Parts: sequence; C-alpha cells; structure tokens
Amino acid sequence: MWDIGYCAAVLLAIFAGLRLVLEWPAHDLHLAALNAATADAALAWLAAAGVSLVREGPLVMHAQGFVTEVHPTCTALLPAALLVAAIAMHRSARPGQKLAGMLLGVAVVAFVNQCRLVGVIWVGVHAPDLFPAVHGWLAPASLVALTTAYGLAWARTARPMASPCPSLVQR
Repeated sequence: MWDIGYCAAVLLAIFAGLRLVLEWPAHDLHLAALNAATADAALAWLAAAGVSLVREGPLVMHAQGFVTEVHPTCTALLPAALLVAAIAMHRSARPGQKLAGMLLGVAVVAFVNQCRLVGVIWVGVHAPDLFPAVHGWLAPASLVALTTAYGLAWARTARPMASPCPSLVQR
C-alpha cells in the first residue's frame, strides 16, 4: 500500500531527475518554444504594467541594463509535473477527480508561475539589489507553497472511491 514516505520519495526522485534534465540547454530538450511562450507572456504582462522589455532568444532585456535568461526551470513544467504525480499517487480518489484535479492544478500552477516570473523580472528592473533574494528564494518558495496548498486543498476535497462491495466494508 502507498504510504506518505514512499510518495515523498517518488516525488523527490521526480524532482531531482527533472531538475537535472531541465539544466540542459532548452534547444536540446526541444523546450525553446515553451521558454519563448513563457517569456513572451511575462513581457506582455509587464508591458501592460508599463515596463518595456525585449526578448532575444532566451534573454529578456531592459533598456536600463537588466538582463536575465528565461530557462526551462523558469517554466511551470517542474512544479506542474510534481503536482500531477502527487495527484496520480492519491490512493483513494476517483479517476475523474484525479483528472479534474490535474487539469485545474496545471492551470493554477501555470498562472502562479507566470505571476512569479513577472514579479522576479519586475524586481530585477526596479530593485536589482533584491533580485538575487527574490529570484533565488522568495519567488521559488512562494511557488512551492502555493502548489502545495493547491495539492492539499484538492486532496481534502477528493471523495474516496466507493467500495465495489459495500457489504464487505468493515464496520
């Protein structure tokens, strides 16, 4: 039977493996389009907020000298994969609930990740001294916390599967 330690070990292994793979260049992973879409969406949100940036390949640049790279680890791929795996391992939720949780979860994680990326770039432009702390600690911790909160909220609302033989359920 699945226990929390086993599930945590599986999630840790998925994280380590994906993190290692995502360190490879985007073109080697065929993720350049995902990186570009992630960066372009962030630039559009920032432009709407009055911050003009340009993108050349994976680089995002501001006229005042701020430059950063949108890397495969900047996309929602890693947290979304972990959330999907965690929901898939839930031992008693119905398959339809799992699918709905995964689909909504991926959308939520993509949105939260996009907000994270926009915030990190905004800080890089307007408060470059804070960029290392926000980029390296605050923004990733926020993404992890919100993804975990979604997963826990989903798990609390997922109803257990009905027993195929209700008369065999112990009382």
